[in-house]
Amino acid sequence: MQRRRKSKGKEQQLPSAIEEDSPQAKHWKVSVAADPVMWLVGSAVLGVYSQTIYPSIAGGDSGELVAESCHLGVSHPPGYPLFNMLNYLVVNMPGAQTKAWKANLFSAVCDTICCMFMYATILTWTSPASSSTASAWLTKVAAATASITFALSPLIWTYAISAEVFALNNLFAAWLLFLLLSYAQSGSVYYANLGAFVCGLAMCNQHTIVLFEIPIVLYVLWTQRRSLGMKTLSTYALYFVVGLLPFIPNYAKALLDPLPPHALVFVNYDLQWTAMRYLQRCEGFRPDLTVLNLSMMTYKWFATKHALYPSIVFPGDRLVPASTN
Repeated sequence: MQRRRKSKGKEQQLPSAIEEDSPQAKHWKVSVAADPVMWLVGSAVLGVYSQTIYPSIAGGDSGELVAESCHLGVSHPPGYPLFNMLNYLVVNMPGAQTKAWKANLFSAVCDTICCMFMYATILTWTSPASSSTASAWLTKVAAATASITFALSPLIWTYAISAEVFALNNLFAAWLLFLLLSYAQSGSVYYANLGAFVCGLAMCNQHTIVLFEIPIVLYVLWTQRRSLGMKTLSTYALYFVVGLLPFIPNYAKALLDPLPPHALVFVNYDLQWTAMRYLQRCEGFRPDLTVLNLSMMTYKWFATKHALYPSIVFPGDRLVPASTN
């Protein structure tokens, strides 16, 4: 009876971790980064992409995205700040190729890394318990076939050879799947923390990835439901916010920087308002601009703030939106 209780207690203590001496644990200790097949797959995919890459700007949003990347600007909503920052570095690299070609190559590299993450995830997930050479190679062939098929599917291939945000989004999605499997097999909080950071970073590229992140977050929290506390939640939230940091300063600065001297700026959202106020008051960025928040001007207490804007004549105590009746 005592031995059974002890075994049961052990199971409750490590609900999400695998047994230390299991074949899966032994396999997990072997780094997939050293797998030559994965690098062969990546080289083959990148070789195909590089031979079919657009020589200049493709259709769609490519022209705008590259143009904004050239001066660290803001693309159409939601802005894609991470894409713009990374491509700013890429297009300014030395070389005789055009900036458009370099940005297109960046997308090709992103989808290539995505393909390699997919190979590593499939290989780790499907590796047999037996150590026979035939089984191991069969698993490698299956992982390589699946990842190459994905990389060369028509829609993925189309956006892998042009400057678009989708290739970078694919990279983050594949990275998150790899981290999810790593967490599920090892039970290590390291992968959970890194996953939270990557979730925030991915949001800086394309916000629709939140639909991909929600099930992952729910799974991680569910596996820790018996030991989850405010400290753990705060740690995850901190890593997520750190991942989001590229979004706010780049977005706000790009809104303010191209404006003419002494311009009057009207905004209607708190994110823009608070970021602009911080940059002006705390960092002295574009102090010549006058920024007014339209939503705050609808409150009566805003009349007490009129003195802060001596160059503006306010017609009344507060802004009253026009009626549609």
